[in-house]
Amino acid sequence: MTANLTWLCEVRDASMLDGALIYAAHGWAVFPLRGKLPPPGFVGGFHNATTDAAQIRQWWAQWPNANIGWPIPAGWFAIDEDPRHAGNLSRAIAERVYGILPSTLRQITGGGGYQWFLKSSVAIQQRAAWMDGIDTRTVGRGYVVVAPSIHPVTGQRYEWHTVAEPLDAPAWVVDMMRVRESKRVPYIPPARVDARHLGRRERYGRAVVAGIARRVAAAIEGERNDLLNWAWWKALEWRDVVPEGEARTELTRAALTCGLGESEIAKVLR
Repeated sequence: MTANLTWLCEVRDASMLDGALIYAAHGWAVFPLRGKLPPPGFVGGFHNATTDAAQIRQWWAQWPNANIGWPIPAGWFAIDEDPRHAGNLSRAIAERVYGILPSTLRQITGGGGYQWFLKSSVAIQQRAAWMDGIDTRTVGRGYVVVAPSIHPVTGQRYEWHTVAEPLDAPAWVVDMMRVRESKRVPYIPPARVDARHLGRRERYGRAVVAGIARRVAAAIEGERNDLLNWAWWKALEWRDVVPEGEARTELTRAALTCGLGESEIAKVLR
């Protein structure tokens, strides 16, 4: 692929065929889509994407209104935000807590959200609903719809927003999304408190925190970070009866049980 990506501006007003040929001419392998999925009869999916102009012309002769699919290349991954499922809110919260996403290669989707294209030297996990309304797309497992494709629901075009070389992903993104081996440890529940000496609200609050800790301890890979985030904010709702330090200790123990690392846990429970 060519390093200078200013040519992406050329696809804005191109036909689907011409857009596909522009991508191919710059080394971006493409394939046809009906909406967001390969058309019926198209064999191999994104694995058959090509830069061969003759093949591309043949495909678009067969499916003249096809959108353009592009597989994620090696060393890259995409963060895909859908505001219809609160993806913009999830991203805003994450940026406020962890840090702003860089001004990297970015596309406006036909759904009104953004796709950030970032680089990482470590393997990134493809995940649906990394956060509410946010998915990830990774090399060998995913693809994205690219401009000038048309969203099958909204009828709006995809457009390149920030035309620049993709930047390295922030450390917090990589830490949350990298592929890792699960290292589960036994879950040791907290010492029992004699509920006879507690008020009704305190008994209920402690039961809630204990319950969400058990949920975190049983979490599987792909949902652990999101569940721990939710559990922490839920626990803080009961800080008047379960001290913050006590809740942090209990959730830390539960998060270690489900396989999260200490650095990941500390970033959430702060």
